Amino acid sequence: MTTTDLVPVFTGTLAGQATPLCNARDLHAFLKSEQEFANWIKFRIGCGFTEGEDYLINLSNRSDGRAGRQRIDYHLTLDMAKHIALMERNEQGHQVRRYFIACEKKSRQAAPTLPVPVSDLDRQKRSRINRRALELSHRAYETYREQMLRDHLIANGMRTIEEWLPPKLAADIAGAAETIAALCDLHSKMIRQAAAGIDSMTGIEQAPGT
Repeated sequence: MTTTDLVPVFTGTLAGQATPLCNARDLHAFLKSEQEFANWIKFRIGCGFTEGEDYLINLSNRSDGRAGRQRIDYHLTLDMAKHIALMERNEQGHQVRRYFIACEKKSRQAAPTLPVPVSDLDRQKRSRINRRALELSHRAYETYREQMLRDHLIANGMRTIEEWLPPKLAADIAGAAETIAALCDLHSKMIRQAAAGIDSMTGIEQAPGT
């Protein structure tokens, strides 16, 4: 194990190859997440990561002396750890992501250059596509949530207009609101186009009417 100033990084074996890894518990502590570790790691694994490709599970005896129960540790690839760090949306996340990038660069420089089998190239390509699709889906969700909030505020505002303003003025404002709604609809179409792009990248066909 190599001791570092941020999160300890060590060498493990993944898919038969030596791979730099870190312990998810150490990453969780550094990110200062207020969420309980068990729930924190389960949610993040559910965002598209695969055991044996992105992380390994390690069982060990508990250090707190509780008999009959083993501690579950998750050993993450640095690529997975970088994505999890960004999901925290705080300064610690950006800091440790830059650190992991430096660790990967150092590891590549130290490793001998060997020809990569075609199967590994295909796996790496799929992994990059999956990561890109995950990033795009997060962006689409954030944009959708912001639009729904704006729509809610507009709807409440229209009800207030109808109740308190003179009919002529209310009609003029309603016309302007229709223009805003049309712009929101255009933005929604852009989101759907982005989603279609994600489907195309991952080879998923959209169901009719979506």
